[in-house]
Amino acid sequence: MSARQQFVSLSFFKGVLLKDPQSLLLTQGEHSHIARIFNIDSTEHLHSHQQQLLSWLEESKLAITTKTPLPKRAQLDYPTELDAIFLTDPHYKKAFAKLTPGRQRGYLIHFSSGKKSSTRSSRIQKCRAKIMAGKGWNER
Repeated sequence: MSARQQFVSLSFFKGVLLKDPQSLLLTQGEHSHIARIFNIDSTEHLHSHQQQLLSWLEESKLAITTKTPLPKRAQLDYPTELDAIFLTDPHYKKAFAKLTPGRQRGYLIHFSSGKKSSTRSSRIQKCRAKIMAGKGWNER
């Protein structure tokens, strides 16, 4: 649970597995794959969805205890600028391949979010030292 100014959020770490016929569960962001949240903005809202919440709690317990497999995440495309650098710098490519899938994904999201090719290229160059050190893009 987390408290916000206007509501309280109840997070389900494996929320993608929960039945949600009314589409009440929300993703935490555009790149969120598994987790889902339910925002409670009033006691009336809480009471009106009490049965659904209890059902989700039971489903969550079952998903954890039975180790229900999670759906595969869609692969992110490599920006063309990164592919081009990998062709000329095999050490960079090798270091990137050694990163954990989560770190690779973080970099791909960071690189791809640049609108201009020059921005993407600049980000790729600026992150080289961190990638060579095996760190994620938001790690120190």
